[in-house]
Amino acid sequence: MSYQGDFAAGDSVHWKFTTRQFTTGIPFTLGGSPVPIVYKDGSLVQSTAGVALTVDFDGVVGLNHVTIDTSADAAFYTDGSQFEVCIMSATVDSVSIEGEVIGRFTLRAQASLYPTVKARTLDVSADGDAEADVTKWLGTAAAAPSVAGVPEVDVTFILGTAAQAASGRFQVDTELIEGVDATDAIAAVVIASAPTTDQIADAVWDEVLTAATHNVASSAGRRLRQIASIATVDSSVNDAAATTTSFVTALTTAVNDFYNDQLLIFTSGTLSGQAKPILDYNGTTKLVTLSEALTSAPANGDTFTIQATHIHPVTQIAAGIWDEATAGHATVATFGKAVTDTLAAVGEVPTNAELDTALAAADDAVLAAVAAVLSDTNDIQTRLPAALTGAGNMKADALALNGDATSAANIAKTTRAIARGTAAAGGTTTSIPTSAFTPAGAAADQFVGRIVTFDADTATTALRGQSTDITASTNAAAPTLTVTALTTAPASGDTFSVT
Repeated sequence: MSYQGDFAAGDSVHWKFTTRQFTTGIPFTLGGSPVPIVYKDGSLVQSTAGVALTVDFDGVVGLNHVTIDTSADAAFYTDGSQFEVCIMSATVDSVSIEGEVIGRFTLRAQASLYPTVKARTLDVSADGDAEADVTKWLGTAAAAPSVAGVPEVDVTFILGTAAQAASGRFQVDTELIEGVDATDAIAAVVIASAPTTDQIADAVWDEVLTAATHNVASSAGRRLRQIASIATVDSSVNDAAATTTSFVTALTTAVNDFYNDQLLIFTSGTLSGQAKPILDYNGTTKLVTLSEALTSAPANGDTFTIQATHIHPVTQIAAGIWDEATAGHATVATFGKAVTDTLAAVGEVPTNAELDTALAAADDAVLAAVAAVLSDTNDIQTRLPAALTGAGNMKADALALNGDATSAANIAKTTRAIARGTAAAGGTTTSIPTSAFTPAGAAADQFVGRIVTFDADTATTALRGQSTDITASTNAAAPTLTVTALTTAPASGDTFSVT
């Protein structure tokens, strides 16, 4: 018989039991007309109210499920009682199991502590502490606490002796504390609990300065807080794509130009200690633009401090210098005086009319000089056109080389003997058919012994600048040349010279 647990009246109780064949011990289907009957407190009082039996539960042979709804009979199922459940009119493999006890349960009859309201729980913390609201002391209603969460207790006796108190405090005469004279013991406790010098110093320097604390007029705490709030603003870079001159920040001020001309100093990262003036602040995007570039872009999360001191960027200083009036700098031996005197000696900048007059005079002088040049070179105008081609190129005949006319004539004859050819289709490494050839061929083997050299810009890259000798040539205006083997067969359109 299994004990199912302690429940409360009105709960539903569920459990399972298995029926087995007596000869083999194998689970076997409950047979007959099985009916679970509930007995109460060891008496003959019984009930089947709220009882339900499922044979071969979930299709499993021999597994039986019992449900008892104790709300079905409030007079029978009462708190503080014990109940046993027996099976009646049942068989297993034709063997009677009449009166077999299949389960036992109780209704609020086992535990020492129950909630007044059913199903109400007691909260217990991870440390084992339970929360309790006390409404009565020994049957008497507890007084409402004057401080939330702190009960009021009137103590009239301590260990059977009337308590003495004055102004709400107990009067206690203590002679010994743990066997030690009370005076010495108390002194030892006070000394042991006193903070050390380091603890006091740490507490002072680690104290948070806010507007809500340390606000006593003229106090050191208030002065420090005021200085901190005026002198600096601490923030950080909030930009993964920061540059050396601009980056988004974690500043909260939404006013444009709020930090313009103040000094930004990095306090962490590779830029720690580097300071640059702020040129512009965007209150919407929180973008800070510096007037001078940093040595490198800050990393996202790098911290910085903004000092509330007005810093003029270099551009403002330069503009101020060049826009300064000279009249205010008359002290002898100063740079301002020297510039003023120099400008006075130079005089005023000429007007547009004065410039026009000067330029006109210069134009006249230039035109006169150009006319003189044209006069001296006038005959060139008649000689140059005859020497120019239609494209504007200069034609030149070398009549002599180093003063020798014969040398120039020999070179002309030699160059005219150089033949030019264009390869036709069907060429091999030893045969070059031509589609054009100058001078035209007039006899077989006319060009034997001469050298073929392919042009540096011929179409076949492997033949550029390659030379070979002619061993035979056909009798044709565009002859086919037989040559010592080339590295690559020529293609149609390849060009060459024959020397």
